[in-house]
Amino acid sequence: MKQIIKILVALALMGAPACYSPAAGNHNAIVDMTSLSGPQNSSVNPFAGLSGNANIVLKIGCYDITTSIPWTINASHVRVEFCSPQSQLKGAANFPAAPLVTVGDNTFPIQDVLIEYGYLNCGNVPGCTAYVGNSLNEFAGLRHVNVGHTRGGTQAAIQINGTTQTMGHYILEDVQVVDVGANDCIGVVANGVNQHRIRDITCNNAVGTPTGKAGVHITAMGMSQTDAAVERVHVEGFNDGVFFDNRVTGTVRDVDCTNGCSNGVHIGNSCSDIVLTAITVTSATNIVKNDCSGKSVPLVSGGIFRTLALYAQSNYGGNPAHATYWSGMQWVIE
Repeated sequence: MKQIIKILVALALMGAPACYSPAAGNHNAIVDMTSLSGPQNSSVNPFAGLSGNANIVLKIGCYDITTSIPWTINASHVRVEFCSPQSQLKGAANFPAAPLVTVGDNTFPIQDVLIEYGYLNCGNVPGCTAYVGNSLNEFAGLRHVNVGHTRGGTQAAIQINGTTQTMGHYILEDVQVVDVGANDCIGVVANGVNQHRIRDITCNNAVGTPTGKAGVHITAMGMSQTDAAVERVHVEGFNDGVFFDNRVTGTVRDVDCTNGCSNGVHIGNSCSDIVLTAITVTSATNIVKNDCSGKSVPLVSGGIFRTLALYAQSNYGGNPAHATYWSGMQWVIE
């Protein structure tokens, strides 16, 4: 087994040689590791030397990397490009109870730290979750990424936190997550009026594994309010397809919640403006469960699946929240 990390630390993050793009210290480098082949090992954090606006691009080839150490990026403008969504960053058997990848530490807003392609695989190591993003902003997040086997973790497979710094407009796009177990698939905790744009998500817990909590779970802290746009989400083996928990406003569209789903969309203590379109369930109890109003849209009997075309809730002008939806025969106002 080859050691990729010595190369990454020595060349990529401490100054690239002439055959790579010029580097100033540990910054401003394009590091192309695609010529390596065969399984690789990681025993240190390859991004430990980065800070500030790093301006680094790391290209990883068509091989798997097994790491015993979490990868942590506390800098902005870092791009990690894997060969494909089957090129794995895997937790070793002795991997600690920690995320495989952590971006940011909530001490400053993170810009432009993007992981593309790749497979973040915890291998169900106890305490391992795949990805934690802290105070993410524009051009930061995950795109075209597989995530898997985080049943041993105690939080969402993908956790986004904005508890102390500005966050919003980050990227969670075209992400597939499998084998989450009894956790959330994607969890977001916000501290204020941030916008969360989450789309093209698949969350799949196989039959026979523990039922997950929610495919996408968004909540705001305390009396803050946060705004979300969630679209094109397929969920299997979770109680909720999408859960707007505490003080969330925004839109949800094109949700398909099947195989153990209880609620296509779950509205918690979120009593402001919410619009839902094209929410589909199979055997769920509710197409929409609304804790704010105490009135839900149950799944009617008959047929293989049911889709609710439009559901709108509003408390415009500070009024108590009311909802309306089209039943197929008439508008229902609650």
